[in-house]
Amino acid sequence: MNKQKTMVTSAARPTRLHSLDSLLAEIALRRLILVADESCRVEIWSPQCKLPISLHRAFFKHNAMLYRLMSRCDKAVCPSRDLHSRHWRTNTGVCRVCVRLDKSLVVSESRRDAA
Repeated sequence: MNKQKTMVTSAARPTRLHSLDSLLAEIALRRLILVADESCRVEIWSPQCKLPISLHRAFFKHNAMLYRLMSRCDKAVCPSRDLHSRHWRTNTGVCRVCVRLDKSLVVSESRRDAA
């Protein structure tokens, strides 16, 4: 007799995301990538993945704090927690790889604007 394994995905369970901590936990669980733009806003990049409305609402509610976390390269919003974890500074909570990536993006954008 073949038993099929049923997997419960994070999309199948209801989420109530009212606090910033629960939102950050959900972002890490779903491996979502956050993208900051020039207008001090943060957007979710989730190709081919439909997200629940509760996640969007919590994201909108905490957008300013997410932007602050991203601007200081906090490990809570690190897009590659598995690969970058050994580069986290424990006393400041900063991901050194994300700092380098952020600096390289700023330099490449300034070169593009100068051309």
